[in-house]
Amino acid sequence: MRRADAPGRRSPAGWYPAPEGGNRLRWWDGEDWADRWRARPSKVAPSGSASVPPDLAAAGRQFMDQARAPLASVDRAQVVEEVRRAARAEVDRAADLFSIRARDATRRIEPLITDATTRFFKLAKRIAAIAFAVFVVYLIVQAVGQASLLNWLGDRIDSFND
Repeated sequence: MRRADAPGRRSPAGWYPAPEGGNRLRWWDGEDWADRWRARPSKVAPSGSASVPPDLAAAGRQFMDQARAPLASVDRAQVVEEVRRAARAEVDRAADLFSIRARDATRRIEPLITDATTRFFKLAKRIAAIAFAVFVVYLIVQAVGQASLLNWLGDRIDSFND
């Protein structure tokens, strides 16, 4: 396409042949080229029908006219309010989902201090049991050793006196 054939500054928005040339169309937003592309429509009619019914063509034209209509005709405040409502609903849904997941996670996770305390007390109980057993063995050895020592001394004293 030649530059001279480009839409003017005030041309209506629509699909025009790309200024770079080629077989694509580019969207003209009424003031500048947008980064939207599409293929040119084929000149061959679809294989199932030779022509488009008039009521379908009229509906297509009406749809395209509505799509090209400026946003000024739409109540912007209403659109903004609908977007805000949708965003609030999404934030509320995400917050509820996060709360549910957080509660589940706190129920499943045992605090580290509990685990460390449990290990410490198990170890302390084992050490106390071993210490008690060693103390009992010590007392028994002392009692037996003392008794045998005293018996031996008694025997020596008796044999010394005889």
